[in-house]
Amino acid sequence: MMRKFLIIPALILILIACNRTEHLGKKVVVVSILPQKYFVEQIGGNDFEVEVLVAPGASHETYDPTPQQMVRLGDAKLWIKNGHLAFEEQWEPKFRSTHPHLKVVDWSEGIDLIEGECEHTHEAMAEEHHKGADPHYWLSPRQAGVLAQNTALALEKLYPENKAVYEENLEKLLRRIRHLDTLAQTTLLPLSGKSFMIFHPALTYFAHDYGLKQIAVEQGGNAPTTRGLREFVDLARKENIQAIFIQQQFDRENAETIAREIGAMVIPFDPMAEDWENNMFSIIIMLQESIQKKQP
Repeated sequence: MMRKFLIIPALILILIACNRTEHLGKKVVVVSILPQKYFVEQIGGNDFEVEVLVAPGASHETYDPTPQQMVRLGDAKLWIKNGHLAFEEQWEPKFRSTHPHLKVVDWSEGIDLIEGECEHTHEAMAEEHHKGADPHYWLSPRQAGVLAQNTALALEKLYPENKAVYEENLEKLLRRIRHLDTLAQTTLLPLSGKSFMIFHPALTYFAHDYGLKQIAVEQGGNAPTTRGLREFVDLARKENIQAIFIQQQFDRENAETIAREIGAMVIPFDPMAEDWENNMFSIIIMLQESIQKKQP
């Protein structure tokens, strides 16, 4: 029996080591969330193997690194962090002490941050919420140009010999970002001041940048009480809400309760989608269609 217990950890280490050797031909960059992977790949091309800390479908609020990720951090020279997620604050000291060679870049540098409910780790869920920077700035084309430039600068500082390639790729990406920004402006300008309802307030920057009013069902990281739900039903009727948006990572029950009461649709979307560009296009169109539908 003891022999079995010794063999299993050894096999795990061998599998991790084998996986590690498969990627030795590429430079490893670590990012916190999936949308960041898109920016690194668009600018860095095929030069990089991108390790995403928060797996697809997982919540960054309950994140803990896996043993394999700790190994991959040892292969990486760069971690581009979101900058305002609680798990980053919790784990950054450990990452830095374990991997002193790791350069850490704050993706939000230069963003005009908006105050929102501060993120918490799952160990601190019971603590009182307080105000901090809203971390969802990647969900607005208006902010994405800064993110693209920050990504390119981080790669260029580590690998200056490839600067010309990264700059060329950056300009291509910036042109597409400007196109999305123009699309959002022209599509949503006639709807300026109109409201939409969403479960978790992930579109704060988008609403601010394009003149919309976001009504978030979740407040302070908490789902509404029974009384709170009734108030949201009344507000939704007052605002003539025809759709309630909910992130795929969240329970739909409260959104569906409000939707049934007012005869609205529940529309899921994924703020963590890897294909950032197509995802932003979809968000622009879904907001336009839902808001236009409620116009008298």
